[in-house]
Amino acid sequence: MIDTRRTALYRIYDADDRMLYAGIGFNPFIRLTRHGEEKDWWEEAARVDIEWFDTRAEAEAAEVRTIEQFRPPGNTKHIPVQPPPRFEVRPDEEAPYLTSHVAQAFRVSTTTVVNWEKRGMLIPIRRPHPRSTTKINRHYSERAVREFADYWESQSSA
Repeated sequence: MIDTRRTALYRIYDADDRMLYAGIGFNPFIRLTRHGEEKDWWEEAARVDIEWFDTRAEAEAAEVRTIEQFRPPGNTKHIPVQPPPRFEVRPDEEAPYLTSHVAQAFRVSTTTVVNWEKRGMLIPIRRPHPRSTTKINRHYSERAVREFADYWESQSSA
């Protein structure tokens, strides 16, 4: 059965007008409320654009195009199949950068950095937290962060 209800495509932007997330829903206001409760990147949200489509299929197609074109860091689905580069830390390298350092350097949330990890784009060394037996710190080498920065810049200018 094809769903013919009007469906919204919503795009969430930060204060610098970078897209943080794109999604669809029959009631975008409920979805936005949930994002506000559940997503770390929501703290960066400054503006939401809503575009209505006559059917869910039209909205889904527009969502996929939007995510493929802008690659919002909050989205993990619909990312182009081209394998991302991997920036691994060699065992002999110093790894002075924590997730929060990488997030600050790229002006993104720590959730975005973790999403980059999930996509296999940035590979950390996992080390025990100095004050905890259960928590693990993620560390990144200077080389890995520098190579990722070059990649990030090339994607931004493309």
